[in-house]
Amino acid sequence: MADFVNKIKETILGTENETKFQGKVINVINQIPYNCVLDISNTNQSIIEKLKQLKLQRNP
Repeated sequence: MADFVNKIKETILGTENETKFQGKVINVINQIPYNCVLDISNTNQSIIEKLKQLKLQRNP
């Protein structure tokens, strides 16, 4: 359990170099099911559009 907690801390705090950290963030974005995007309110629409663009760049 402690290992699991440490992994989460590492990921959130970005103890690795920035490129690896950005890669982790993009991996999380890529795991978001597309239909979840549709449930988010319009106030977050610009953020969602950016996430979708990132996802398309990663997985054309």
